[in-house]
Amino acid sequence: MNTIKRKIVLGLLGLFMLFSTVSGQEKSAASVEKSIWGIHLGIDPVSVHNEVRIKNQLALRSELGFGFEYSGGDWTGFPRLGIEPRFYYNLAKRASEKKDIAGNSANFLAVNTSLIYVTPLGSNSTKKEGIQVLVVPCWGARRNIGEHFNVEAAVGIGYMYEKMDYTDAVSWFGNKYSWTSEKHKPTFLVRFGIGYKFNFR
Repeated sequence: MNTIKRKIVLGLLGLFMLFSTVSGQEKSAASVEKSIWGIHLGIDPVSVHNEVRIKNQLALRSELGFGFEYSGGDWTGFPRLGIEPRFYYNLAKRASEKKDIAGNSANFLAVNTSLIYVTPLGSNSTKKEGIQVLVVPCWGARRNIGEHFNVEAAVGIGYMYEKMDYTDAVSWFGNKYSWTSEKHKPTFLVRFGIGYKFNFR
């Protein structure tokens, strides 16, 4: 597991060096937008996000989302808070080719950092509650569909820390048993969905 952590740390350092080096050499007038607010509906399945410009091709995305799953007769909720620096590496090329770059419509490299709170929404089976922390380098792309809508996809592999508390829903001899699980493991990020961009002035 130490080997996995070391590779992830080296990968993150490499991405940040790429962000700093390339954005520091920017000469194109093509730039990400100063600030974007939007919603995203997809695998997450729903989130509200904001992207703010740091440099011409570098933006910082903050996101508040909520997902859920159904398993064993119960629903589990996943409120999520995320921070993601994004480097839109082909923004200048798309602009020079007269392609649409509104709303940061371009390919990007990013490091997704998320804090997820796992909470039970039912109590028919073993109750699961805890946190997950994800750090995932990823590649993605966004393309516009008209003025307000866009489609976005991203994939990546990274690191997850998970601490979960479990409690039996059924009493055994008058007692409900509970236990804790703590894990460090690799994780995958797959994002695909439709977004809507607000035109705040």
